[in-house]
Amino acid sequence: LFTKEFYRHAFRVLDEGGTLCVTSSYLKPTNVAVHKRILDTIRSVFPIARSLYSYVGAYDVPWSYILASKKNDPLDMDAATVDRILADRIGDTSALKFYDGVTHERIFRMPKDIRSMLSTPGEPLEDGKSFGIVPKGI
Repeated sequence: LFTKEFYRHAFRVLDEGGTLCVTSSYLKPTNVAVHKRILDTIRSVFPIARSLYSYVGAYDVPWSYILASKKNDPLDMDAATVDRILADRIGDTSALKFYDGVTHERIFRMPKDIRSMLSTPGEPLEDGKSFGIVPKGI
């Protein structure tokens, strides 16, 4: 599921305007390596790959995700644009409990230390190769 070969297949079947979203582990400075390895793999296939995170109450930790696309960059949408798109698609947005334009901008803003760790080049995961990551404390 997390290999370059899988993402190549996903790239082939994804519509030009489509977006792939992948969960990619809890996100703390001591566990960035897992998220980074998945991000590096997706970046090796998709021209646009963005990290985001949000607190997930069921896990009681911030959880990370990666959005990948052939052409749509979520960072190109400001809060007003997101709110307008939501209103156009669903009308009354008051029933939304989590997502709006302000939230959209916030979920892509990683802490500085994590941004620094994610900015260095890395090796993608490939079929037949070990994931090679064990989070600290395990």
